[in-house]
Amino acid sequence: MESLLEGSFDGPLYPVNPYSPEILGLKAYPSIVDIPHQVDMAVIVVAAGAVPFALQDCARKGVRAAAIITSGFKEMGTESGSRLQEEIIALANHAGISIIGPNTIGVVSPHASLNATFLPSFKDVARGNVALVAQSGGVCSFMLHSAIDERLGISLATSLGNRANVDFADILEYLAGHEHTRAIALHIEGVEDPRRLMESARRVVRSKPVVAYKPAGPIPDRAAYSHTGSLAGSHNAYGAAFAQAGIVAVGHTEELLDVAKALAFQPPPRGDRVAVLSLQAGPAMIAASACYRFGLSLAELSPRSRERLRELAMTPFFSDNPIDMAGAFMQTGDNHRTWLEILQLALDDENVDVVILSALHHRLDIPFIEMVAALAQDRRPDKPLVVSRDSPLGAARPEIARLEESGIPVYPSPDRAVRAMAGLVRYGRLARTD
Repeated sequence: MESLLEGSFDGPLYPVNPYSPEILGLKAYPSIVDIPHQVDMAVIVVAAGAVPFALQDCARKGVRAAAIITSGFKEMGTESGSRLQEEIIALANHAGISIIGPNTIGVVSPHASLNATFLPSFKDVARGNVALVAQSGGVCSFMLHSAIDERLGISLATSLGNRANVDFADILEYLAGHEHTRAIALHIEGVEDPRRLMESARRVVRSKPVVAYKPAGPIPDRAAYSHTGSLAGSHNAYGAAFAQAGIVAVGHTEELLDVAKALAFQPPPRGDRVAVLSLQAGPAMIAASACYRFGLSLAELSPRSRERLRELAMTPFFSDNPIDMAGAFMQTGDNHRTWLEILQLALDDENVDVVILSALHHRLDIPFIEMVAALAQDRRPDKPLVVSRDSPLGAARPEIARLEESGIPVYPSPDRAVRAMAGLVRYGRLARTD
């Protein structure tokens, strides 16, 4: 230690930061006001006490947006933290600066190739049509990592943190006009002005569906304030308000992304009558059971559909719903086209509102998957179609990508596919009662 204090140590005290401006070949400036170019957005990561000074520099530079990643404000539950947050709000409002945060992970905008966070892994977030707005930076992080794992495309993602002067209502109004966003997923711990949020949501859902997850229970309610300085409020009250505003409420984060994906890909159905089709009998039974669990009805196929199915049947039960498509496997030399005809029957049946297709990955059915994708591109998307397809070690990834490029959402299990479809049905009900 003595030799270090005397300056005899020649090496670095800490490992070299691979993302430092010197390593990346970027030019650094002593202050934002010294940058010779226009600055659209600032990312502030200085200590909490220095944030007001950084905002003052942003104001002098004419910056109109800032993401304040720094914590140490209202969420601390201290008078000094609350006072510091009030100070930066006053500064920002006076200068016309919109703040994401403080206490935020930042902003990810894949369509703009922007990763304004401190996590390099977000560079792998794919471009898509689902906007993710979380109150918590941690929740935003693991949901984005889940999106990367499942290749769910994102239009915009951010955590609002303490919501200094940009709240859920503001971001909803912005996303209403965002060209790349088709569905909006919200993670909410609590808000101080729920009425304003619900009024904004009521306007937005007329053009874009909104899905929300709010953790329930006394522990999340108590923890919300210490996390982002939020007042959680009654979970039942939020649920009622969500329904009145046309927001689809979900029970956990996986469901939040699954339902948002379905809403971004498919139109809302006219009812809850489901046709279950499967290339294997077992997954069809699971999907049918899930329909009952999630409050959906198994469709009673029309006489015309049942008659044609009986013509294709190997067993007398083939014309029932769920439809085991393997029952037509040996009836024709062109099984793929027979399966496609069965799918078209279900999509055209006036007694069917939604179709779920389960097809476990198998190399023999790949031509059929291509036919399904082509059919989806040719048809007018007036009846939702959701697919369940597994992908062991990513083997089916090209097929899944092909289906999703054609507008069909794909899920790794029948349960998740049905649950997402149930979200579509709920949104359809809310849209019809608006």
